[in-house]
Amino acid sequence: MLAKAPDSRSDAVQRAYKIALSRIQTLVDMHAEPADYEVLGVAHVQLDDPAAATSAFEIALKLERARNPASDLCASLGRRLSQLTAPPA
Repeated sequence: MLAKAPDSRSDAVQRAYKIALSRIQTLVDMHAEPADYEVLGVAHVQLDDPAAATSAFEIALKLERARNPASDLCASLGRRLSQLTAPPA
């Protein structure tokens, strides 16, 4: 999920992300791990739901900052959030 997404937005790719989304949500609900929230956000980005992606990334960042504000995950989440909130070029 965190690898570069395919350029194609075919029906098969969209179905795969939708299927993954439900499984990732289960992980988030069970464990509330920042890395799981990051993957959840990525799935929402791929499914064109920036509001849900932003929410997932913000929760992940809050949790990870409480653990280790200097972590690579914090930096990654910050980048993901800035990409979602950047004004269109």
